[in-house]
Amino acid sequence: GYPVSLVAVRSELANNIKLGDHGSTYGSNPLAFAAVAGATRALLEDNVVEKAAKIGKVLIKRLFEELGNTRFVREIRGVGLMVGIELRKEPTPVLRCLQEKHRVIALKAGSTVLRLLPPYMINLEDVERVVEGVKRCLSY
Repeated sequence: GYPVSLVAVRSELANNIKLGDHGSTYGSNPLAFAAVAGATRALLEDNVVEKAAKIGKVLIKRLFEELGNTRFVREIRGVGLMVGIELRKEPTPVLRCLQEKHRVIALKAGSTVLRLLPPYMINLEDVERVVEGVKRCLSY
């Protein structure tokens, strides 16, 4: 990653910003602009958002198929590739298992939610690996 930021305001606010009202550590950095331009071009040309939405649906469907009727899972929910698996127990042991035994990095959200945020570039093979890892780690 590369540090960049964007500030967007309504025109009536923008018209009132004077020189010196706003500053930035990385402002007007040509390398940052090039990185943003390249990333934006790749997102648009490669249909990354659409692909991620499709893969996210597959991920959620596969999680439901494998975990939906287990005693460990209360709910599976998500949008795109942002997925939450609400457990009936604290998720830290599952997170540790995923990372150490299956090389899957997940997060904790709240006290009982296992949060999956895979990269946009995840493929179907990796989806299966994640689902299998979660399934195995929940059974420990």
